[in-house]
Amino acid sequence: MGLSIVHRSIFLCTFFSCASLLIEGQGRWEASDELVGLHQEILELKLVSASKELEALSSKEEGNLYLSLLGARWAFFSAYIPDHQGAYTEHTAFFDHQLERVRNGPSDEVVTHMAASELHLIKAFLELKYGSSWEMALHGYRSWKALNRAVQIDPQHPMVLFGLGIFEMTVGSLPENYRFFVRLIGLNGSVAKGKQLVEEAIEDEHLREDPFFFPEYAYMSCMIRYQLFEDSRVLLSDYGVSVQESPFFTYMQVLQLQQRGAHQKALELLLDQPKKKGTAVYPLMDLVTGKALLNKQDPTASDHFYRYLNRYKGDNHKKAAFRYLYWHCALADLSATGVEVLKQARSLPVRSDMDQQAEEDLNKPIALPLVRVGLLYDGGYDEQALSILDDPGTRAAMRSPSDRMAYHQRRGLVEFRMGRMQAAKGSFDKALALCTGKSYGCAQSWLFSGRIFAAEGNEKEAKRRFKKVLEQDGFAYFESLQQKARTRLEALN
Repeated sequence: MGLSIVHRSIFLCTFFSCASLLIEGQGRWEASDELVGLHQEILELKLVSASKELEALSSKEEGNLYLSLLGARWAFFSAYIPDHQGAYTEHTAFFDHQLERVRNGPSDEVVTHMAASELHLIKAFLELKYGSSWEMALHGYRSWKALNRAVQIDPQHPMVLFGLGIFEMTVGSLPENYRFFVRLIGLNGSVAKGKQLVEEAIEDEHLREDPFFFPEYAYMSCMIRYQLFEDSRVLLSDYGVSVQESPFFTYMQVLQLQQRGAHQKALELLLDQPKKKGTAVYPLMDLVTGKALLNKQDPTASDHFYRYLNRYKGDNHKKAAFRYLYWHCALADLSATGVEVLKQARSLPVRSDMDQQAEEDLNKPIALPLVRVGLLYDGGYDEQALSILDDPGTRAAMRSPSDRMAYHQRRGLVEFRMGRMQAAKGSFDKALALCTGKSYGCAQSWLFSGRIFAAEGNEKEAKRRFKKVLEQDGFAYFESLQQKARTRLEALN
């Protein structure tokens, strides 16, 4: 769930001001064949069998800290995959115990501090999702401190370089609300420098062959690229990470394929997952598959939304799923079913950023042709989207200022991706002329029109427009636009 401006400010203040505990030297690090096999089971989400194996190996490998690292990873997936508060609470004590054992590992070894950094980062993420903002801030800060201890031991180690790159990109792309606290402690961050460090590290064979960290580090790189860059070029499989066996990584692979415009390949990967015997399906797969099918107006999209709603235990994204179902019914002219689905969608609480976007869509509905255009655009079906926008009936239906703004904004997005830059510039300017407040559509119009001016060499106007994106605010989706604008501004300076 997205944090408010106040909570985010408190988070950053605490993140860089809390104290962390010192690491004492105990235990050993050994990656035996048995433990590497256990690691693969965890990555494949075979969590029940992995739990039994963890218990069996604990007595034989009592002093091996690699077992604690895997135990904490198992607890993370066990809490995160079901995506609900009860699972997190159930595994908190176990995770904390494994984290403490790792923290107390040999203080002169890089692996101790990198493992501690990873687990503190995981803990911060879990606290953000299910727990306390203060605990999230504390563990975020401890992750940063652990990384710096590793830097002191071996600053050129590929895992250390990768960790530094992650932090450089993260700090360098922070939304405007965080900037005061970052400047206060002298951490400016640089997306360009961070990206360079990440790419140098991930190309090092020593990192790719390391049994301790690589899969998680590849995942982190994937996430940051997906969030920050329109040209998400590097896929997990490019570096030998199995996306066929690990459903969690397959999910990340799908996001990257969609980001780079390979929508059909992403859909094929999604539809192929349930056919594989013995492999767990990541719960969000049904939701993402339904959305991908809805983008192409496939009538089977509803099957996946219903499957997600019926078998998924958590509350997160339920409002979003019902919103998609409502759109499916409205576009398929299933009015009676659509009315019931809409009631359910509006009655559900907001439990995630995706739900927050659904809340916005439900409270400020736009004309149905524009819904169709947005879905087609998301799926890469630009020609179909443009044909709807060119239909005189569509333009005649745009009666309210918000509909007219959305019409020009979505037209600009389609034209931009089709390479019709002058037409896109005109559409975005028409959309911006109709913007009366802060909205995601307005922020997008500022961002994409800024990219056009930057490509034309008009840096002054491009900077002005990118800075306008930083003035927009809302839930986390706005922050992703701010990150992209921050990246573009850095490239121009």
